[in-house]
Amino acid sequence: MDPLHSVWLHSRHSRLQFPSEHYALMPEVRYEETEMGIWTLMRRTLPDGRQWDVMWELLMPMTTHLVHSEVPKSEKTRTIHFCVPVDDTHQVCASVRWIPPGGDIRTARDKLAPASREDASYEHTQRYPDDKEAQEGQGPIAVHGLEHPMSSDRGVVMLRRILRREIEAVRRGQDPKGVLRDPEKAGCVPTNAGGVIRAPSVTAAAGAG
Repeated sequence: MDPLHSVWLHSRHSRLQFPSEHYALMPEVRYEETEMGIWTLMRRTLPDGRQWDVMWELLMPMTTHLVHSEVPKSEKTRTIHFCVPVDDTHQVCASVRWIPPGGDIRTARDKLAPASREDASYEHTQRYPDDKEAQEGQGPIAVHGLEHPMSSDRGVVMLRRILRREIEAVRRGQDPKGVLRDPEKAGCVPTNAGGVIRAPSVTAAAGAG
């Protein structure tokens, strides 16, 4: 729930790390809590006036649905991450990805992953950090008292509040968000992550004329 890091960390600070230069465009951002978790919507206005909406979604306890398109386009998410805590400083993550027929199994984003970097030297990773450096740089356990949250961190704050609330629910003997005991309901959980290209608005078209 920190979508703006895709602008600062992956586009403006460390040079372009995402597949499309359009990720560097500052989006309008919305967040909304759902029955199963929380989602964020990033809306960017492309140079030709079209709108590019990208939604990331998190399903509790820690299942994320992300979209990293090579170019702005309408598509459903093809990547799901499952993360399970092991202890206070470790977790195990597994990813499931659908590759369309004839598609490249390694996207441009994958080639920047720690194990795939052409230059993995300490100097390079310090000058051009990625998620690995951003996370490890906070220490084994991040000290929230050293943070300076701003309006751009609204999603992070929302998620932390949800986590605290659901931890208290478990302590009271209740089910936390994300636990479905109805087999029929648990058999198919609808998700919303994906990307949508929208035509220029009527106002923008009129202004261009």
